[in-house]
Amino acid sequence: MKDLIFCVFVISTLSFTATVNSNSLYIPPRTGIVLEYLTNNHQNNKKIYSYQSIDKIESHDSVTQVYYHLSLKNKKHIPLAPSINLTAYLRESGVQLYEWDPTLLSGDGEVELSGDGICIPSSLKIGQQLKDGFMVISQNNLKTRINIIQRKVTDYKQITVPAGKYPCYKIEEIHETTTFGQQKRTCVHTWYCPNIGIIASESYDLKGKKQSQQKLIAVRESLRLNSNV
Repeated sequence: MKDLIFCVFVISTLSFTATVNSNSLYIPPRTGIVLEYLTNNHQNNKKIYSYQSIDKIESHDSVTQVYYHLSLKNKKHIPLAPSINLTAYLRESGVQLYEWDPTLLSGDGEVELSGDGICIPSSLKIGQQLKDGFMVISQNNLKTRINIIQRKVTDYKQITVPAGKYPCYKIEEIHETTTFGQQKRTCVHTWYCPNIGIIASESYDLKGKKQSQQKLIAVRESLRLNSNV
């Protein structure tokens, strides 16, 4: 499948057991939760449905590793790419995870992610500058590096999406995506809610033209942890 997929996902939409204090972490509070998103890609007028669910949790001293997977499907529930397995690291100070752009994926080939990813601190406030991050996406012998820079908390308010109303912090950042030596810069706005993660996100080119919009449309329990959703 050659169609490129777009939906900006900070992979903070995880779930984990009550062994971790989730009061100020931007992830769901337990295993078995599935977050469903709808992304509208304004560049090619396509709609993408995304499902994120937990697979396994392991705790080692002060670090908890969360293993989960992401599935991307069209409106007919047909997979658009292989499910992607990811890992996040939870600490008292926050969550370390990957933030990436599936427009860089074709429908074929396993995906590998490497690099530091990004950190979402457990304590956020308006005006706070966040650490830069980076990641590398490898698929079909193609490597793409994404530098995530100029990260700043710019707002806090309640927003409404199809899944409900949520109090959220807004983080704005720049994504520098380099493939075959060619760089593309995108401005990404993301709204995070404690105990869930991403509620909504938007991406713009540097001229302010909207490229995509993502919204949380459902939060539900998985019938089985390893289901393909």
